Amino acid sequence: IILLCFREVAKGLMKYQPDIVISVHHLMQHVPLHILRSKDLLDKIVFTTIVTDLSTCHPTWFHKLVTRCYCPMTDVAKRVQKAGLKPSQIKVYGLPVRPSFVKPVQSKDDNLVKLLNLGLNFILLIHHML
Repeated sequence: IILLCFREVAKGLMKYQPDIVISVHHLMQHVPLHILRSKDLLDKIVFTTIVTDLSTCHPTWFHKLVTRCYCPMTDVAKRVQKAGLKPSQIKVYGLPVRPSFVKPVQSKDDNLVKLLNLGLNFILLIHHML
């Protein structure tokens, strides 16, 4: 699987020859950066990471070869620096979200509370998609 992933990423990089690669997943640092280094493209293609983890931040988010690592908050930026990235590579920028995520929406909690007949005033639904 890793070899297939490596080949597909390499094919995509060579086919499209992007000006910039933006990674928003902690497991997609090493493969594309290894490919860029092996093809001597690290100076030609900008590689950025946008850390989308607000708290625990697995070390795979922080690769020393990135051009820039955008962090959602200063606590994360401190972890990035401890991991060995230079201050010039780190930028605290917040967490980019689509504008529709910040618009107020009508709550469906009342209907859910009635449906479940729990006698609660508030329900927090937590959903994680892979």
